[in-house]
Amino acid sequence: MTHDPDVVWQHEDPSDSLLDFIHPTLDGHDEGPGATQPGPVCLGPQDGFGQERISGWWHPSARADIDEPPFGVLICNALGREEECSHASLRVLATQLAEAGIPTLRFDYPGCGDSGGDEFDPDTLGRWARSVHRAADGLCDLAGTERVVLMGLRAGALLAVQAAAQRDDVLAVVTWMPVLSGRNYLRELRLLAAAGDAGLADPSASSHFEAGGLLLSADAATLLSRTDLRRERDTKVGHWLVLERNDLDDPQGVGAWADSLRQAGVQVDHLRLPGYVEMMQDPHQSQFPALWSRASVQWLQRLSILCCTARERSRKAGRTPPRDPARRVPPMAADLSLTREAQPVIMGEVIERAVRLQYGAHVLFGVVSEPFDHPVVDSRPKDWAAMHKAHQPQAVLLLNAGATRHTGPSRLNVLLARRLARQGHTVLRIDLAGLGESAPLPGSPQQVVYMARASEQIRSAVDFLRQRTGGHRVELVGLCSGAYHALLSGWTHAVVHPRGASLPAVSGVLAINPLVFRDAHRWQPGSGLSDHQAAGEMQRYRSLWRSGALWRRLLQGEVNLLNPLRVLGRQMGQATGGLLRDAGRRVGLTSSRDLGRRLEAIATAHIRLRFVFSVGDPGEALLRAQAGSRVRALERLGRLEIQHITDADHTFTRRERREQLVAVVQSWLQRTG
Repeated sequence: MTHDPDVVWQHEDPSDSLLDFIHPTLDGHDEGPGATQPGPVCLGPQDGFGQERISGWWHPSARADIDEPPFGVLICNALGREEECSHASLRVLATQLAEAGIPTLRFDYPGCGDSGGDEFDPDTLGRWARSVHRAADGLCDLAGTERVVLMGLRAGALLAVQAAAQRDDVLAVVTWMPVLSGRNYLRELRLLAAAGDAGLADPSASSHFEAGGLLLSADAATLLSRTDLRRERDTKVGHWLVLERNDLDDPQGVGAWADSLRQAGVQVDHLRLPGYVEMMQDPHQSQFPALWSRASVQWLQRLSILCCTARERSRKAGRTPPRDPARRVPPMAADLSLTREAQPVIMGEVIERAVRLQYGAHVLFGVVSEPFDHPVVDSRPKDWAAMHKAHQPQAVLLLNAGATRHTGPSRLNVLLARRLARQGHTVLRIDLAGLGESAPLPGSPQQVVYMARASEQIRSAVDFLRQRTGGHRVELVGLCSGAYHALLSGWTHAVVHPRGASLPAVSGVLAINPLVFRDAHRWQPGSGLSDHQAAGEMQRYRSLWRSGALWRRLLQGEVNLLNPLRVLGRQMGQATGGLLRDAGRRVGLTSSRDLGRRLEAIATAHIRLRFVFSVGDPGEALLRAQAGSRVRALERLGRLEIQHITDADHTFTRRERREQLVAVVQSWLQRTG
């Protein structure tokens, strides 16, 4: 048997392995019409305030010839930023497992993703551990099986291994680049945060742990730092697949840990594979780890075949009774059909529903958050006019930030939606096509941030909210690419509604840290610096100039003189273009693509505009350069506002800055109500 040189085999006797051969081709995955369609599920106690409620995605087996799967797979996510980057990859992995006949469940831990609870709820690690057991039990009910395979990425692998040691129904464990030491894991996150948070507030002054998108109370961080899988030798699980990155010399000690499992008498397949770094890039740049997925799917397929063979032999020998036919229909199947809405779920003082929005022949996924006391009949609110008069509620649409799913970066959209719903507003968090849980449009790739037809999809979401709220106008809120789509959609609504008719369906646009203002879908990677990249580089060179470091780096050869000159030329060209556009506006010579003209159209249609920028983010400079004097004119008229938040990065990674942003959104809604 030959092996790809990039795949490092680490098994004492390959003939005993569940892995036959890993094909070396690094292809992607096309979720076409034949792909299994997952459905949202919610597991946990119905009473209380939802801190223990966990949300998940159920991928049923797509193989009609396998009506009795020997096991189901439970995927345990990574945490924080690692979860955001790997979300799309694990979604595709779950789809591939389902297509191979292996039912699979993905889920969010309490205080993470769509699940209930907050990062500062007590007993964080205990709630995470209980959620793994609750999800495993739910998987058995959904799949109609008595055995599970626990599969985890990074910190999710740590939780999976700990759960496996406490259960009797775990057939196998699959770990992807497992976190073995909680102390080392937190140290690694701190180092990454220190490298990426230059110029922001000192995180050491905080009373909690916050790094790498992970937020923990001090007590939870202390407990996690004491966790070490290398000290836990006892295992009841007989089959293990351990995958790690191949670009480093085993810095985490994964190989030694795999050896210790073998010495404990269990079968372990250990592979070192390429593709981990590419998977952990920013969500819009993340690449599907084809080798990791293929290794896992093939290993689990062979395990399934072995289990099915053993079960048939046992039945023929009369040792195992035939399966009850009633168990062939999962108990929750009726709740998983492709209906418009799922059953409501109580999350604290908020009711949430997973919804599917129709966009032509396509389906978009979203989550609606409403106040707990919101009267709903047949999934539509009752007495909306009376409630509006008493509480002035708004309808709010939250858009994807980059390629991050509907939960938002560092769970920002969840925080916003639930906080606003507690104040009486109806909030929809949506995944545009190809992002999060929404499949791409036919013939389109996944993870395309600046898609050409986003405004049409947003119109479908606006129509849904208006129908739900009795015709109420909708506020559009977006961060980064979401801000671009909100602005473009606001302009579209402004120019298409009939003159003299009622006001447009959109009442306001809150654009947070936009980096692009026009024709974003035309720019292609590799076509040179984008406008916002050039603006960011200019700000960096200005900072180096003020500190005197630019001359030193130039003299030492650390900076190529041509680079700042190119950026300066680009900025001068933009400034000149802005002056020419202003001159053209004064004499009526503007194109429909002109940003200043579009902002005027939005304001004239009684759609309020507010921009929120992190201090130092390049978007404001681009806004003023491309819209020119129109920005100042609209500011003077009170039709456009610009607000700043200090010590915040582009996606408001730190909790304190997210709270500031939430306050900004709340004040905006109070003024437009």
